[in-house]
Amino acid sequence: MEEYLNLLLEQIRCKKARPYIAEEMKGHIEEQILENIKSGMSKEEAEKEAICDMGSPIETGILLDKIHRPRMAWELIGMITIMSIIGIGIHFLIGNNVIASSRFTLHTVIGLGMMFLVYYIDYSMIARYSKILAFMLNGFYLWILFYGEKVNGTIFNMNFAGFHISLFSVMLLYIPLYGAIIYQYYGTGYNGIIKSIAWMLIPIFITRALPSFSLTVIFTISMTAILTIAVCKKWFAVSKKKVIAWLWGIVLCIPCLGIVVIYKLRLLSDYYMERLSNIVFSGSEKSYITKLLSSYLANSSIIGGGKEKIIGILPDFNTSYIIIYLIQQYGILMGIMVCCVLAVLIIKIFSICFKQKNQLGMIMGYGCGMVLLMNFIINILENFRLLPLSQTFLPFVSAGGSDLIVCYMLIGIILSIYRYKNIYPIHMDKIQNQLFSE
Repeated sequence: MEEYLNLLLEQIRCKKARPYIAEEMKGHIEEQILENIKSGMSKEEAEKEAICDMGSPIETGILLDKIHRPRMAWELIGMITIMSIIGIGIHFLIGNNVIASSRFTLHTVIGLGMMFLVYYIDYSMIARYSKILAFMLNGFYLWILFYGEKVNGTIFNMNFAGFHISLFSVMLLYIPLYGAIIYQYYGTGYNGIIKSIAWMLIPIFITRALPSFSLTVIFTISMTAILTIAVCKKWFAVSKKKVIAWLWGIVLCIPCLGIVVIYKLRLLSDYYMERLSNIVFSGSEKSYITKLLSSYLANSSIIGGGKEKIIGILPDFNTSYIIIYLIQQYGILMGIMVCCVLAVLIIKIFSICFKQKNQLGMIMGYGCGMVLLMNFIINILENFRLLPLSQTFLPFVSAGGSDLIVCYMLIGIILSIYRYKNIYPIHMDKIQNQLFSE
């Protein structure tokens, strides 16, 4: 049997696939050997007959090689290319700052380079060091909180060798890592659930120190959704209904309780207390920016630009409020078209994750998808004044080097997951202890 398997595996060009193919083929042969023994054959005859039933090792190996080989997600690559062209085109249409437009193009090129770099890194290797990377990210967050640059009293950036690194953007990489971390608790019970929740709470508490409403929402909902998917997939030996009910009950109730406590004890500065009061009691924020957003939306048309000036008046028009800029300058239809293209891209990402048989790849992919989806939804809702204003961006469209590069890195993880979709099995049980030893 060993000679047969060695000859078969020589036909498999992907070395990562060989251990799993060998395990699967050995299992089939051993099952057939047992059946042959039950029918009256000796052990030697049973093994010889089982191997003969498997066919030529050369032909079988060639057939398996065609199936178990790395794949490129060409559809996703095409969508990313289109989205990149749209983003670059929008910033050159803005035209008020050639340097800013060129900078966006440079960041897009760097992002594409990082995307392919992450693509060539096996996502299981990222998962192998997920806890170490998570500790490093949390340490980086705390470092920036103490030594980062303050903008309007809020810490968001770190100046490193002349480059401004956004804490908001880098923190988003924690979410796919969280998926890899909770995979390590596969097969455990409530103890695994408690540890998973602990890994969730650490970055959430850090985001509250910024403070950043949108980042806290993204972290809370995304990681809760990922943990919910894991529970639904029966990763933990627990009562699914009870755990999910408690999980989402706590997630929805704690923010409401927190708002009441903050308001009653006046734990925030006067500026933030006034914002909170306006949101809670009047349902909206009465600020200069919200008035501008309302004015631009009221005077926009289906096709064609509005008469009001936006450049130089609306802050962050090319970052947080890029949708309002497009609607005001080129019409509502333009804004809808850009959002639709981005929505199709996000749907494609979730489709890849849904079809992924490997559970580790699936959960990490959902983490990447949740980051893009939550930023997409929050940015649109804030642009239309349906959520309180905070730092936000539209993936692949808003200016901001850190935001853009992180988005492309997330796509790189998705491409890596797709690359090995026909290679890794549902669970990598035989090497799980080596990959995820605590």
